[in-house]
Amino acid sequence: MALDLDGLIPATVLPMHADGSIDEPALREYIAWVVAQGPVALAINVDTGEGPHLTHDEKVRILNIVRDVTDTPIVAGLAGPSTDAAVRQARDFKAAGADALLVFPIPAYLSSPLNPAVPVAYHSAIAEVGLPLILFQLQPALAGVNYENDVLQAMAEVDGVVAIKEASFDARRFVDTARLLEQLPKKITLLTGNDNFILDSFLLGATGALIGWRGVSVVFGVAAAVIALLVLALVRESGTDRAAARAGGSSVDGLKRVLADRDMRWVFLTSVLGGGGRGLGVVNLFALIYLTRVLGLDEGTSGAMYGALIIFSVPMPLLAGWLSDRFGRKPLIIAAYLGGAIGFGIFIFAGSSLIWLWAGIVVMGLFSFAESPQLQALLADMSPPENRDAAYALYFTLAFGVGSLWTAVYGTVIEQLGEDVGVPVVFGLMALSFLLAALATLPIRTERPERPMPDERVEGLEA
Repeated sequence: MALDLDGLIPATVLPMHADGSIDEPALREYIAWVVAQGPVALAINVDTGEGPHLTHDEKVRILNIVRDVTDTPIVAGLAGPSTDAAVRQARDFKAAGADALLVFPIPAYLSSPLNPAVPVAYHSAIAEVGLPLILFQLQPALAGVNYENDVLQAMAEVDGVVAIKEASFDARRFVDTARLLEQLPKKITLLTGNDNFILDSFLLGATGALIGWRGVSVVFGVAAAVIALLVLALVRESGTDRAAARAGGSSVDGLKRVLADRDMRWVFLTSVLGGGGRGLGVVNLFALIYLTRVLGLDEGTSGAMYGALIIFSVPMPLLAGWLSDRFGRKPLIIAAYLGGAIGFGIFIFAGSSLIWLWAGIVVMGLFSFAESPQLQALLADMSPPENRDAAYALYFTLAFGVGSLWTAVYGTVIEQLGEDVGVPVVFGLMALSFLLAALATLPIRTERPERPMPDERVEGLEA
């Protein structure tokens, strides 16, 4: 069977009974459902599937069940920890139907600096079993190892290594890994395991994704849950908006009222146009591509610039909010778009001048992160209570749904023109999108007459 790893390789979960035993009927049904979605392979007995907590016999049994259900290629997780144990496991996994092995980092790699001979010997021994190997770079916070370039190169050159799962959760390191693989004499497939920037990974060089969701659920889900509990405990609502929305009729009625409002329509158009140069998810991604893959700046310089750009994402929306409370939302929004367009221009026309590149980073950071929060604040100012829920639902659908398609457009431009030409063109399109967004802001009327709801609908809303 030819092993093609270009595509989605889901890390499957493991159905279990309350006593911790494998629920085999549920596993068969679940695997059949996953296969019907069209993955290029299945990752079995990895973190998402409880791999580190299973006995060897359980792992073999699971592989037998999966192979009985489907002919889809199987990537089996292999965790050692010793070389002899890893080789024995690899042989048994191959006999059970595995088509490739995802080789987890082992405790022996924790020495610093790591001697390349250690992982090379480990992977070489496993490769003698005759299955293709996938290297695994995993962030230390999840009990993994981020390899130095010399170590990673030595591991990639082992006969039998065909791919690497890069799950450092670090865009800068991901780019370095992609660049390293491009320089190797043989093709190594780059698989992303970065749940936090999956789409970005493909634009940065990945051709496949081997992912599950447990890691990102732990890393980001716990923090989100804490914030949610704090909001629940500390934020008090009067219920006026909710009551007004209910009195205003159905959700469809609310959407009709919002779409009938010409100023709202201009806000929505502005949000879609502004998505072309939005700081997080657009600018930060392509700035990194430009610095590393087009200009070829060293790791320290490009990392510092990228870090500075990200740092600006925190204080600038706060500062913009403080200024807009004093000078008005609309002037701040227009200024953010114009300033962002200027920043994009400086960044591209800087060439390789570090002084002007830093100037572009600073200007982009000052303005490209500030527009969306101010549009949301303007929407709150403009929306009467009965329309507010519908207005925000439509805003986020357009701003971050339709607006996110800009990234796909930019990726197509780069694919067609090549990085050297395509990335500068993309920044030109960002500048154009911000200029058009500034123009779309001009017709918005911020002074709006009061539009009371019909008497029969506001009954019961009095304090």
